[in-house]
Amino acid sequence: MGRPVQEAFCRKRAQERGLPMRNARKYDDRITIGLVPSSEDLEQLKEMGYKTLIDLRDDTERFGGLVERRAGALGLAYKSIPVARSSISLQDVKSFYEEVFKKGSAPLYVFSRLGKKPVVFLLLFETVARRGALVNIYRKADKMGFRLQGDLDFQSFLLRLVNSGEIQEIVDEVRKTRPDILAEGFPVDEAVQQEWKVEDTFQEVADSLLGATHEWVTTRDGAVLSQRLSEMIVKLGGRKGENRESA
Repeated sequence: MGRPVQEAFCRKRAQERGLPMRNARKYDDRITIGLVPSSEDLEQLKEMGYKTLIDLRDDTERFGGLVERRAGALGLAYKSIPVARSSISLQDVKSFYEEVFKKGSAPLYVFSRLGKKPVVFLLLFETVARRGALVNIYRKADKMGFRLQGDLDFQSFLLRLVNSGEIQEIVDEVRKTRPDILAEGFPVDEAVQQEWKVEDTFQEVADSLLGATHEWVTTRDGAVLSQRLSEMIVKLGGRKGENRESA
């Protein structure tokens, strides 16, 4: 199979899955994440009803604004938020969320050179909205095909923003302005909710093991360690029962 034929086949398969192109990842009903769109990709986005493009490439990655011109010619709204991955600011994050959650902007196609920037920003918001653990960002990014482990720029950014509490203020503001899409929690389907329950269980086990190990290292009391492990097993057993009932 020649390259043009193979690319056409991949595009067709992507469209069958409701995606505009083969490298796209559907985040939710409003947002699709991907790489820099070609002219043909932009035409497909238009045909599929997309309204807005959000470009997170920095000034060194945009190569003359070709995407902006082509998007404008097709009547697609285009918003550039230049984000330098080595120096992501709180204002970058605010600007992104303002555009993503703006009324009337969806469906949106959000992209960067490698696709990681929108993934990181969206999962950060989702995790803080759910009051989840930082590790959930890495796990979900992995499942979406974006590996964040070992990426020091993004790891440093995530750790700084989560620990500062500043993102929580932004989440609370979005909750007020867009209660239609963000009420008490982050809107997710049942399958994802079940997956999160399992992840939360694993996180609790890891935290319990860490606490029990630390206590044993400090006291060297085998009886205390045994008691903590027994408590953890009982708690885990109860959680497994809850998961079976909700399944």
